Order: sequence, then C-alpha cells, then structure tokens
Amino acid sequence: MDTFEDSLDPEEFGRLLRLGTEVSYRRGNQLMRHGERGDCVMVLRSGQVRVVKPEGDGQSWKLLGVRGAGELLGERAVLWFGERTATVEARGPVLAVKVARGVFQDFLREHPRSREVCTRLLAIRTDRYESRSLSGKPADRVRQALIELAEPRGAWWEVPLTQVEIGMYVQVSKAVVQRTVRKLRGAGLVGKAGRGSLPVPCLPCLRKAQKYGQGVRGCRGDRGCAVRLHGDSEYR
Repeated sequence: MDTFEDSLDPEEFGRLLRLGTEVSYRRGNQLMRHGERGDCVMVLRSGQVRVVKPEGDGQSWKLLGVRGAGELLGERAVLWFGERTATVEARGPVLAVKVARGVFQDFLREHPRSREVCTRLLAIRTDRYESRSLSGKPADRVRQALIELAEPRGAWWEVPLTQVEIGMYVQVSKAVVQRTVRKLRGAGLVGKAGRGSLPVPCLPCLRKAQKYGQGVRGCRGDRGCAVRLHGDSEYR
C-alpha cells in the first residue's frame, strides 16, 4: 500500500510539513496513547513505529501494524473529533513532523485532494484489519502473516517485525512463532532473524508452502527459482 507521502503531490506534501513542528523519539517512547484526545497528526520522516491496541483487561496488546517513513499517524481521531483508538510506539529512533489538529483540518479544507487521500488510505487500512483472519491453526496464521507483511528488499523480502510482534499480530504465543519460524528456516523459506526483522529469501516459495503444505522447500533466494519465474501451478 502506498504511503501518504507517495499519494500526494510533492509540493502539497511539502506545504503540510512546513505547517508542523519536527519532533524526535527514542525506542519505546509513545507518540500517541490509546484513549487520549486526538489533538494532532504526525507524519513519519524516518524510523518505524508499531501501532498496538489493548485487549481485554488492558494487560495484553494486539499489534495492528507497523508504519514507516511517509506514513500519516493519528488522522482518525482528528478527522472525527474522537479519542485515540490505538497506541503508537517507536521501534527505534524516530523523526516526525507534528501538525496540530486545527491546522491539519484547515489544510484538508484547502486541499481536497489531500482529504481524499487521507480518507482512502484510512479506509484501506481499516478494511485490511477487519478482514484479517484469526481462525485456523496457529502455525498457518503465522505463515500467512509473514506473507502479508513481507516487503521487498532488493532480491529478497523482509518482514519488519520481531517474533514477539508477529505473535501479537496474529494472537499466538512467542513459542508458536519460534517453532514455526524454525521449521520454515530449515526448509529454506525464511532466513536468520535480524534486529527487528525476519528475511524471506523468496516470497513466491513461501506462498507455495502455505498453499500446498509443509513438504515444500524454498529456493533460499535462487534468482533462477522456477516458482519465482513461472508461478507454482507448473511446479507442484
């Protein structure tokens, strides 16, 4: 999905940035808190944040997603004069531009295209969250999450989450994630976990494994992979 920045005219996006104030955060700092009044939006300039929502008694958290540079945060509460529906936490050093609610609303009134982009991206994100399946076997849910979250990184792909965060995303324990990832690594379908991410050598191979079962082995990033070049239908 394109970011807010990707979807706007560069001149219009630059104008929005000039209306705000640059702010920085360290790993673990909260940019926004669930239940607070929506008094601003933020545009991420660098770093990543995770968006989480309290579950049940508030002692556990569900991961809604990870956002990176170019993303707009906090627009739901600002657009509809409500409270924050989630907490936003820095996964590492983060630089953002903070725009006050009234200033942002004035900007949207003056730039209808930006309002359209804002509401469209919010709707897409909401639909994606509501359609996320938490049914099925835990290991299947982990594999499906890796497929959904994998982002291109050169010749490979990368899931920008820790194993704990993957568990939060699909509501399974860390032990289940570790066991599933261990099996996938043995089959050449994922690489060794890095700091805050999990490499996927070949996303088409991982999709094939999810479709046909655990007997499928990955190409470990081979550029000549038949599944990558031709699809899985001819290579079952």
